[in-house]
Amino acid sequence: MNRRLPHLYLRNPFGVVNKFKKDRGIEKTDLIDQNPEAYRNHKQKLNGSFNQLLLDREKRLRSKTLINVNIDIVEIRFLIPFSNGVNFKTRTRFLNEFGLTAVMLEDFNRTVLFAVENQAKFNEFHRTLLKYINSSNQTSPKNTDYAIMTTIYDIKYHTADDIRNHCSDDLILELINNTAPIFQQYDHQKGALKERLEDLKRLGSLQDFKFDPYEKMVQLEGIESSQLNLLVNNFDILAQGHSLRSVAVRPNQYNQEELTWNLRIAPKNRSTTIGVIDNGIRRIQPIEAVILDEKLDITNTQDGHQAIHTHGTVVASLAAVGESFFSGDRNIEADAKIFSIKILEDLNGYIDVVSVVEAIRQANLVYGVRIFNLSVCAQSKRYNEAPSHFAYLLDKLSYELNILIFIAAGNMPYDDLQGMQAIPSQRHQYPFHFYNPPENEMELHNCVYTYPPDKHRL
Repeated sequence: MNRRLPHLYLRNPFGVVNKFKKDRGIEKTDLIDQNPEAYRNHKQKLNGSFNQLLLDREKRLRSKTLINVNIDIVEIRFLIPFSNGVNFKTRTRFLNEFGLTAVMLEDFNRTVLFAVENQAKFNEFHRTLLKYINSSNQTSPKNTDYAIMTTIYDIKYHTADDIRNHCSDDLILELINNTAPIFQQYDHQKGALKERLEDLKRLGSLQDFKFDPYEKMVQLEGIESSQLNLLVNNFDILAQGHSLRSVAVRPNQYNQEELTWNLRIAPKNRSTTIGVIDNGIRRIQPIEAVILDEKLDITNTQDGHQAIHTHGTVVASLAAVGESFFSGDRNIEADAKIFSIKILEDLNGYIDVVSVVEAIRQANLVYGVRIFNLSVCAQSKRYNEAPSHFAYLLDKLSYELNILIFIAAGNMPYDDLQGMQAIPSQRHQYPFHFYNPPENEMELHNCVYTYPPDKHRL
């Protein structure tokens, strides 16, 4: 140590940074040359999607009765993040060349809602897309003016169903972002929307509504279904609805507090019966009305309506009402009644194969059940491994009794699905992703233990 300076200090040079360098640490890399034939299915998919977009646009324009100012909203799902990356400057090109201004970004900027701010430029987008679609399957799109189309996974028009999102009654409607290219149309539609909501409230078709302080969403309470349909069919600034359904505490028959879902699920007069083969189904509110009294149990409990785990109850709920649960309606008509066939006490344990087959036979011959769902499966089969004897017995039983058995294909992690979609390949498209090994070893799912969708996973 320097004797003249007993204490030394580290002093970094002073500097100023005026903006964040977005391309820091990102180096341009050469794109991997794909076999041109690999783009064939992608071209066909985009061609069909854009044709449907044109049809949906015409349908929406015809359904508008409340407002004469239109904003075309297009949803594009990208294979890469929507940004000015080093290889594809999608954000700049989509606005300057194709007249598409981003008004909402989701899925880490891979799903984008665009407003068409310039129809002539959007026509150029269509022409560029057609160049890609009609290009030779023996020529790579790399270094062409239509190469940017290879970044698109899918494209569609934003429809009223997309906006409503199965919601009704009480819901939140999210608004798209207001950008400079559509400012006048946006402002006009928002003003008309406020006037419409005031009129509905005055007429009693809407109990109440309120905007958040930033006017990025509007909350509707007690709106009539027909009036909600008019809103989502006319106002393009509405992005998506979100249900406000929640649990409620109400007195039961003994005047005790009870947690409920504050809705009623009732079977139709001629509902189909589904036999749910699982770990038992609890007769809880609100699905108790669709659970049949008859039941079968091959376990020691001898009670098909007793369940330690909620798996069977959840499966029964999905089979009975499906996505209708998220509609927000207080009264839901179930698509099916549920017949419980309990084969496990918990999700772990021994599956008595012979008894399961006999239980299905009894449910059909004695109780008339012809549709079954089996979501409890044994160990996964290896790639290209022959179906098990259990699968053979179920196939044979289906043929003999003329019944239908749905068997779960297993659960694939969401991250794996996202990762496969980011790598264009026919092997990653449904249903091929279930049983095709990846071209290279990737940090995705291990295909050794996957199975073809047309064979039982048993």
